Amino acid sequence: MSALRPRARDGASPSADTRLPLARHLCLSVALAISCGDSGSGSVTESATATTGATSTSTTDEGESESTGESTGATLEPLPARGIALTHVDANQGVAVQLTDVDGGWIGARTTALIRDRPMMIRAFVDVADDWQEREIEGRLLLRGEDGEASELVHVQSVSGDSSQTSAVNSFIWRLPANAVKPGLEFQVVLYEVDDAMVDTPAPDPAPVHPLSGLELVGVEDWPAEIKIVLVPVHNTFDGCDLTADLTDEVVEDVRSSVYQINPVQEVRVEIADAPIEIAEALTSAKQVREALVDRRFADGAAPNEYYVGLYTGCQVALSGCQSGGIPTEPTKELAYQRVIAQRYAPPFIGGSLRACMGLAQGRRHVLCTGDEVGVDPLYPYEGGAIGVWGWSPEDDLTHPPSDHFDYLSGCTPQWVSDYTWQGVTSVIKELTSWDYAP
Repeated sequence: MSALRPRARDGASPSADTRLPLARHLCLSVALAISCGDSGSGSVTESATATTGATSTSTTDEGESESTGESTGATLEPLPARGIALTHVDANQGVAVQLTDVDGGWIGARTTALIRDRPMMIRAFVDVADDWQEREIEGRLLLRGEDGEASELVHVQSVSGDSSQTSAVNSFIWRLPANAVKPGLEFQVVLYEVDDAMVDTPAPDPAPVHPLSGLELVGVEDWPAEIKIVLVPVHNTFDGCDLTADLTDEVVEDVRSSVYQINPVQEVRVEIADAPIEIAEALTSAKQVREALVDRRFADGAAPNEYYVGLYTGCQVALSGCQSGGIPTEPTKELAYQRVIAQRYAPPFIGGSLRACMGLAQGRRHVLCTGDEVGVDPLYPYEGGAIGVWGWSPEDDLTHPPSDHFDYLSGCTPQWVSDYTWQGVTSVIKELTSWDYAP
């Protein structure tokens, strides 16, 4: 867990009676079309400054008014949303990290790190009044970078009720591209009425603003985070059989994407070995591949932070799944020989199986869910192997509800990554990556 200090700010946060004339340029070039993994994600509109579009008039000699056809361009003053309260705001690069609490307070102690140069989803959750009538509400995400550059993203959402823990319905979602996620980034979320129909109703107290204190740090860390993988095809010959894993572009991309989406990294680098591993005997155990990978690492003079993945298919015995070379107790160069994984070759999609062994090679343990898992982590905090918090896959742009998803180190499906596992691999990734950037 990391703790952040609030940045010194100038200017006050918006009160219930204040309407902010803020900068409204969508300079982040973010596509705001939503596809959150369920059909009820609501409507989304990208907008900047709204104007009345009213025309000016002049008086004729006869004393009658006529339209000049020219717009006055008068700016509509935004009306703070009525009957709706923000409950919290999350930042999500794979797992949700809560930024504000139910009272609008900024949370400086984080459950896990948010890293630079990785896409991020900001999501605001709401509760509505008992007499709420469904209508569109405008959510604005105010951003300010380290350089003081301000921007605003607008999400117009039809709200029918409280935000849900099982669906993306009735929450406000903004997506930031990787190049917008930098250290020093500050945020604030404000909800407004779309029109003036509620202008005569009492002003909300407190205003639908998080954090109430004003712009606060998202909390983006400033260090590189990468994973390097070397794929090694296994050439198995035995008793007239001759099989080699064919590492197509589709297989390589599946490995890269599967590992990238569930790990706190800016990049996953995947290379293919210059030559296959030769095994001229029946493949009866993944141990044969693991041992050959250890030898290959040594022969190649592999960097200590490279993961060697051997892709095999047996000539006589049907082997399945994956097997890691061990569970390193700490991220050291001396334990590099354990960063090997024997992975069954079953194209085109092998990443789903590989990621579990990647987790073990990163020092994690299995998560109890089905009851058949062995060597489970006794400290795992969520019952039944649940992921505990909302997940998000930045490349697929799908959300993963905590109500029905399980950690990828368990035997249950559907799978995603918990914030507990995410935090556990963060320090390992940070340390291994640092070896490439040491002076």
